[in-house]
Amino acid sequence: MTDRITGVVPGQAQAGKTCDLRSREGQPAGFEKCLRKVCEEHELRLTGHAEARIAGRGIKIDTEDLERISSAVSQAAEKGGEKPAIFYKDLIFIADAKERAIITAMHSSGNKEKVFTGIDSAVFV
Repeated sequence: MTDRITGVVPGQAQAGKTCDLRSREGQPAGFEKCLRKVCEEHELRLTGHAEARIAGRGIKIDTEDLERISSAVSQAAEKGGEKPAIFYKDLIFIADAKERAIITAMHSSGNKEKVFTGIDSAVFV
């Protein structure tokens, strides 16, 4: 199930600002707060699964990254894509274009099988 990310004051995220998603103990440090801030600004939301994968895999996302990912999701939707794979830098994001949601995220080198199912389009950013 996905939840709408709310409770964020728009305009507070700064371009190029990176969120460190792990604390010293390896647990998310301000993870939800940070992602809510940048996602709300770019009208994207993250599923609980995506949040867990981003934190667990040590993926760092800044506002510029989310801006480009958001644009890629929009491009896929404009072309009729519903479940695009977004290839961005060394990362892959699987999205739901209709819901404007990131479903999961991974490093491109981290997918052992190199097989993706359930997608209908791909965007290379």
